[in-house]
Amino acid sequence: MTEHGHGHEDWVGNDHLTKVHEETLGNGAHIHVTARQVGDQQYRVEMRVNDANGNLLHEQVSKKEDDPGPTAELLKWGIDQAKRHAGGHRGAPMNDHDQKHPSD
Repeated sequence: MTEHGHGHEDWVGNDHLTKVHEETLGNGAHIHVTARQVGDQQYRVEMRVNDANGNLLHEQVSKKEDDPGPTAELLKWGIDQAKRHAGGHRGAPMNDHDQKHPSD
């Protein structure tokens, strides 16, 4: 369990062991993310997003190559992607149509 006041980085570690994160978001969606090292600087990130009723919204397996890791960094990336698909609060939208451009 994470101590109150500590950020995400405090509990994920900096090793190359398999990491798993499960979370139910404020909108009821449930995310499950697994990050594992599959080779030298090669990682596999599995994301699964279900709505509040348990229906599958999104499932994705991403392979990252030439990435120094550690696994925790890939897990954070996967969590961000899963939250975006779930309509969660973290990160920018999956498309850039709503983002302000420097020329605006």
